[in-house]
This record gives sequence, structure tokens and C-alpha cells, in this order.
Amino acid sequence: MKINVIVIPHAGGMASTYYKFKKYNEELFNFHFVELSGRGRRVHEKLYCSFAEAVDDIYEQVKEIIYEGPYILFGHSMGSWLTYELYYRILEKQAPLPIHIFFSGNRSPFTKQELSVINLDDDEFIDYIITNHEATKKIFEIKKLRKLFLPILRSDYTIMEKYEPLMDREKIKANISVLGGELDPLLNRGFYDWKELTLGNCDYVKYDGKHFYIFNKFQEVSDYMGQTIKTLYELA
Repeated sequence: MKINVIVIPHAGGMASTYYKFKKYNEELFNFHFVELSGRGRRVHEKLYCSFAEAVDDIYEQVKEIIYEGPYILFGHSMGSWLTYELYYRILEKQAPLPIHIFFSGNRSPFTKQELSVINLDDDEFIDYIITNHEATKKIFEIKKLRKLFLPILRSDYTIMEKYEPLMDREKIKANISVLGGELDPLLNRGFYDWKELTLGNCDYVKYDGKHFYIFNKFQEVSDYMGQTIKTLYELA
């Protein structure tokens, strides 16, 4: 029996960015890629007004998948926080819970960034994005791509900055893994605080690279996910 893997992308990200996952561990995983509104194949749909709206939309995309059998959640960057909130939406709906959750490229949602970016002008905002995520530089050098992605990124960063996770929730009832790039400045604070959010085990893994380390590590991450799940079933 294959395990369904629900993949939630980063801020400004599209489902197709993660399709390389499909090349690896095909005998173990069925990958399902969430497409956030306003980009990719949903480019003509409106952007989200709040984090809760995004989570509602994601739940509608995955609600049938989670009843098909064992599944895991994987989110990168903003996708990690969306994954965290999706878990509680699934719990609220009394639907089957994931057997494991992989949070990638982000600190605990209770560790907020010190600098507000939503009121920066466009040039300041772009400078901030490039400084923290150098891989985005090429996007902003091409006028057509800048015009497409700037509103998406502004929207995503706005809902992230305004997002306030609820305190005093019951902890996650699953083992979790927290992944990141060794050189990602975003992880200097709060990366190791994820362990406080689960009743299960919490493993940490860092890979060579920066914030978007994953784009060069799809096979390694997929292999790690596979080994983690195989071990989980051996222990069950």
C-alpha cells in the first residue's frame, strides 16, 4: 500500500515547483501537490485575504485524499505554517490524522520575524526578498515575472505577518520531522522550537544550502521521508 504525501508550497510558490518529488520512491509514495489560489493553474483566481482562508481552501483540496488511507503532510517555508494549521483543521473536522508531518524551511509559527515587511514600498520589499532568498533574484530581473509574482508574494507575506497561531491548543498527535538549509538565516531563531508543538518524537535534519535548499535535494529529502516512514511502520 502506498502512502499519500500532501505537499504544500512556499510563499509565491506553485505546485509544479515540487513535481520532482514524483521521480523518487514511487513504490512507496503517491504525491499530491496543493495549488494555492492566484498562481500556477489557478492564476486567475483571487489571492487570499487571510491565513484562515488559505487553510480552508487547502482543506477542500485534500479532504478526499485524507480518507483514502495513511498519509503524511509536507510543507516548505510558508507551507510549513499552512501545514501546521491544516493539521488542526483536520482535527476540527474529526477526519483521519496524518501519520507523520514534515515541516521544512521555517521556524516555529510562534517565533515571528522581527521586521515588518508589509508596509515596505515595492523596491524595499523586493530587496528584502532577494537578501533573504537569493534564488528569487532572477524573477525580479525579468519585468513580466516581476509583474506576475510581486502581488503574489506581497499577498502571501501579508497573510503570514498577520497570522496569529492559537495558544493553548492540544499538541500534535504525530511524530514530526523538521528540515532546513544549513545556511538559511530564517532559521537562526525558532527552528528548534517545533519540538514543543508535538506529543510525538521530533527529529531535526539540516541539508547543505540556503532557504530553498530543497530544490537541489528532492531525492535526499524523499529518501529521508521514505526511511522515516518505513521505520515508523516497523515500530508500529
